[in-house]
Amino acid sequence: MGSSSPLVCLMAQDHPLAGEERITLEQVARHPMIGYGTYAIQQRMIDGMFTDRGLTPD
Repeated sequence: MGSSSPLVCLMAQDHPLAGEERITLEQVARHPMIGYGTYAIQQRMIDGMFTDRGLTPD
């Protein structure tokens, strides 16, 4: 049995996605993003989620 955890996305109040309760990786990929360092396990996991959907975040 797998487990899951929600991700939290922080953004400025005036960001185009700020009013959304939930957003998709496709929505996030359309905007510049600040993530963890390249070698952080969290960033490798996030990068993997984008790659699995054929997305390349900026």
